[in-house]
Amino acid sequence: MFLGLLKKAFEQTEFDKNTFFYSKWELSFLTLWSTLNEIQEAYYEKTQPELVLFHKGKTYSHHVGKKIKSPITYLNSSYKKHFRWTYKSDIFLDY
Repeated sequence: MFLGLLKKAFEQTEFDKNTFFYSKWELSFLTLWSTLNEIQEAYYEKTQPELVLFHKGKTYSHHVGKKIKSPITYLNSSYKKHFRWTYKSDIFLDY
């Protein structure tokens, strides 16, 4: 479907744009994007495991210097999120 929409985009006329209020380029992008989202939801699991850090012979598994000792995990803020992706029990992407 995605490739068919791209082919159709090359043949798109001004009539199509004005009549249907969308571009075939946009529609093909949304089709590909939603397909990739479905694949990642079906086959990959994203987690934020607790990390263990080693520094000068010491092991750290919790944040140092805070009243509440929260575990060290991947970055998870409102503007940037990092996850460990697993695929059938093997690490696929560790970022």
